[in-house]
Amino acid sequence: TLFPYTTLFRSVGIPALGKLGWGKCNPNNPKNKRQRCSILIQNENTTILVDAGPDIKNQLIEHNIKKIDGVIALSADVPYTVAYVAKSLGLPGLSLETASLSSDKLKMKDKLKEMDIPLPLYWQVDSLMELEVIVKKHGLPLIIKPIDSRGARGVFLLTKVDMLEWAFEHSQNQSPSSKVIVEEYLDGPQISTEALIIDG
Repeated sequence: TLFPYTTLFRSVGIPALGKLGWGKCNPNNPKNKRQRCSILIQNENTTILVDAGPDIKNQLIEHNIKKIDGVIALSADVPYTVAYVAKSLGLPGLSLETASLSSDKLKMKDKLKEMDIPLPLYWQVDSLMELEVIVKKHGLPLIIKPIDSRGARGVFLLTKVDMLEWAFEHSQNQSPSSKVIVEEYLDGPQISTEALIIDG
């Protein structure tokens, strides 16, 4: 999971992989699969905090690291936390507003709609009855998903009326806020990218 990041950093002139899984917290050790570890990528001029585990404060002191040049996360669940840390340390990164929008699919879609960016039809759904009304009006297939979850957790393709109750309940259970949206289903390939933007 770290490999794409090390490759990416090398490509922009940060060639050396620094401390990986300090102390007893080694992410490559099967015994530590559930333990988050602090990971730095660094060379002689730059230190980037990739992920901060519970050991981070002590490790920064132990390794005499007084300045961090950037912060990112290996997890897709924490854009607001990363933005907050970057802002607090005076580092470049996402604005808190952008991070907040990327953490809430409903807010994100409302913002895209406001900017006249084309996107599938979508609706916030607060009850099974509302979902049934949308299905009756727009038909199937549709997509249901939590507004604030990641990794396709709670995302379902609705193809039959008899799966609505089950899918609504499971999708809602995967949302920290218990909120879900339903989207128009678009058939076709999905293209995803991960990138760092440098100098704009």
